[in-house]
Amino acid sequence: MVKIEDLGIQEIEVYDIETEETNMFFGNDILVHNSCYVCLEDVVKKLGLTDHTKITNTLDKFAKDHIQPVINKAMDDLFKEMNAYEQNLFMKREAIATRAVWRAKKQYVMDVVDNEGVRFAEPLLKATGIEVVRSSTPAVVRTALKEALTIMMRKDEDSVINYIDDFRTKFNKMRFDEIASPRGVNNLAKYTDARTVYSKGCPMHVRAALMYNVMIKKFNIEDRYPPITEGSKIRFCYIKMPNPTGENIIAVVNGLPAEFGLDKYIDYETQFTKSFIDPMESLLTAMGWHTEHRSTLESFFD
Repeated sequence: MVKIEDLGIQEIEVYDIETEETNMFFGNDILVHNSCYVCLEDVVKKLGLTDHTKITNTLDKFAKDHIQPVINKAMDDLFKEMNAYEQNLFMKREAIATRAVWRAKKQYVMDVVDNEGVRFAEPLLKATGIEVVRSSTPAVVRTALKEALTIMMRKDEDSVINYIDDFRTKFNKMRFDEIASPRGVNNLAKYTDARTVYSKGCPMHVRAALMYNVMIKKFNIEDRYPPITEGSKIRFCYIKMPNPTGENIIAVVNGLPAEFGLDKYIDYETQFTKSFIDPMESLLTAMGWHTEHRSTLESFFD
């Protein structure tokens, strides 16, 4: 790093090629966007490959010999068509994965065995845009999501469901501060209402923070539990109704004050669903899998 220069706010228009109702499209039978994903499962089957090293070597060679030349020609054709000064558009193979699942644009999980020519002894889980990599997900849940996704990538549906059941049991025994979702809070003044605590349209985590401030005033414990202020780092969690706050969510800065009397109201089921089940379910649905065992007519006769 030699120099850092602040360019300020740049008013630059950015264009993204899209088609109606989706931001992705197929060109020459290849799914196109910022990245192109090609499934070569049929090639692997046709060649009768089963050894992972041979599969990776073959796919790497296939990309170099058959895919890369097509991409290079397309970039050269575009350069000539646009009458540009220089050819500065280059694309190359990024990852080779044994399995991949897409939830939406830039939201996917891949079990990568080779990344830009770097070969891994063991597959490396790559998650982009998934809750496992988001700081707003509780740390224990991020760890569990990573383990669950690894099982999803490498085992079967029953193994995933069994892991979910085991983690649910552990989750239901954890403390408030372990399962609460971390978040930065802003716009407290904007949403504060002297009569109703918070105004209409107040974001959930801001509502939880405002209710915390009301509660520490109510119990006159502000000397031991400082109020949540603009920019504070909080943790918020769902609580069962009815409860002493009259709300279904509460935030804290550190631990949950005993004076609130909310320990028995922690809504483990909703918190588990929102933080863990929802992100897992969206990915499992894409695979045709479920988060719990389901009885079928066939199983009735087993």
